[in-house]
Amino acid sequence: MNSAPSLVRRGLSADELARAIFKAEIPESIVRSLPAQSAYMAIKATGVESAGDIISMLTKEQYQVSLDFELWEKDDFNEDGFWEWLAAIDEQESLAPLQQLLNAIDLKLIALIISTHVQTVIFDDQTDNPPGPLYFTPDNGFTWIFLSVENPDRHRLLGKLLAYIFESSAELFYQLISVQGVSTLTDLEESSYQDRCRRLSEEGIPDPEFAFKLHAPLTIGEIRNEISNEIGKAKVSEALEHIPVVEPLIFAGTNFDRFLNLTERLQTQGQEREKEELEGELSLIMNSAILRFGVKFSEINEVTKLVAQVKGAINIGLELIEKENGLDFVEVYRSIGLQKIYRLGLGSILGLGRIAHRLSREVLEDIITDAPLFLIVSGARLPFPECPISLADDGSFQSEDGKLISGFRPYTKTSEIRIATELISKRFSN
Repeated sequence: MNSAPSLVRRGLSADELARAIFKAEIPESIVRSLPAQSAYMAIKATGVESAGDIISMLTKEQYQVSLDFELWEKDDFNEDGFWEWLAAIDEQESLAPLQQLLNAIDLKLIALIISTHVQTVIFDDQTDNPPGPLYFTPDNGFTWIFLSVENPDRHRLLGKLLAYIFESSAELFYQLISVQGVSTLTDLEESSYQDRCRRLSEEGIPDPEFAFKLHAPLTIGEIRNEISNEIGKAKVSEALEHIPVVEPLIFAGTNFDRFLNLTERLQTQGQEREKEELEGELSLIMNSAILRFGVKFSEINEVTKLVAQVKGAINIGLELIEKENGLDFVEVYRSIGLQKIYRLGLGSILGLGRIAHRLSREVLEDIITDAPLFLIVSGARLPFPECPISLADDGSFQSEDGKLISGFRPYTKTSEIRIATELISKRFSN
């Protein structure tokens, strides 16, 4: 398993990991031992603009994957993210951050930026006469360049980047400015995206097709026979050996009762290999959920929120298994793995969502005046259904100053699903 050694302790959140890096006696060796996604989450927890020290410690591979997370939204190049990262690493005293960026970034993205924002005119003979206002020449009049970026900060950053590329490697500079003559913007973006997918796959990030398959819901009926047939057998886990354990991802937020009990029992029993397999499988599930629900890897708060929802679904899956046949859920986990337990809990949560989505417009308009039911339905109609914070275990709704407590939290118990389903179904049946 590719988990980080020599941290202050295991189970660090992204914030804690960032602090541990800065406090470590040999921070660079620790940073370089991390899975790339863990290093990236530490950067985002610090804030890219404040994480220059961490960024400078990254290996080339870690830097590449960090940019893969930062510069893409699904299969679209996030140009705003590029400018924000370029601004964050900009230094007056040193050009080393620019060199580190160029060593790691897919140069097709630089070519894409140049093709979008740079106009070039090349002459066979040297000339002192620019082809138009605001053109400049890096090579004494053979090549003239115009930057069409209107934002003054981005204009300066792009000019500085081009100047550095020319000074570092004129050959590379000419190659990059000539790309627009042989490749379309679409071709550049598509080729770069395919390279990104390959790198992320090597980091244990699943492809979208796998992520969607992993999120196919299961019911207790569908899983009952499998549990009966597989209990007592060891699950096939070889594939999990190559999944990095992304500690800042899986240890974000709260572990709920049954899921916490599962992890603690594995640890108490001294099954370190099993525990690492669980953590690797959980990392895989979390990354699949990020892809399935369209959360940006760069939005750490949204990622952390989703992590809690995934753990809630696992908790519900464990509870359903325990209630169904009284089996020890540690033995069930050992036989069928964590993914199917997650899919079981997810099936219960998404089932509530399907009920909420069947409500007619007339019913939805009618329940606006019923604040508790409106909260239940609003949360249930989210892509990953959420539970109102105000819903208590006994089915009542908590208030402050005469108003229901607003906001949502993950579903973590079957009783919450039952209460919400009964409230919606009662109105739906009418």
